[in-house]
Amino acid sequence: MWVEVSMRNQHKFYAGGFYHQPSGNGVMQLGDLNKSLQYIKQKPRNNPNRTVILGGDFNLGDIDWENESVDPSSTKKSACDRLIQHLRDLHLSQLQKEPTRERRVLDLLCTNKPSLVKLITTIRGISDHDAIIADSDIRPVHNKKKPRNIHIFSKANWTNMKSVIIT
Repeated sequence: MWVEVSMRNQHKFYAGGFYHQPSGNGVMQLGDLNKSLQYIKQKPRNNPNRTVILGGDFNLGDIDWENESVDPSSTKKSACDRLIQHLRDLHLSQLQKEPTRERRVLDLLCTNKPSLVKLITTIRGISDHDAIIADSDIRPVHNKKKPRNIHIFSKANWTNMKSVIIT
């Protein structure tokens, strides 16, 4: 799922969420993720200053994010390698380094503008994973709608209106 937010100076901010089932086909699911990332990459051709943040439960805990390498004994090596390559291809940095379940980093926060993320912490979640909390320096543009006129017909001067129409 992706959300597009209009920012100042006509910049766009794209926020996406991803869930990889632990028992699912990781390579296929990551292929679908890559398609959506390619769409986001191509969308603002005239606006290269887009900001992309992708987060979610990737369930690929065999990646050493400090070195962007996969544990050689991983049973999901292909999916882990593919995720690392997709993030590199799109210039996304994975910022979440704290374990979110059983000393493994399963939940990720990735962005093409890491300087906008001021602080990342984890807190106890409502499931078996810890939750990621990110503090960022992103300010959307608030579009204010013009007030609209609402006519209250029960307060109309119908007698006067009828006389105007007749004459």
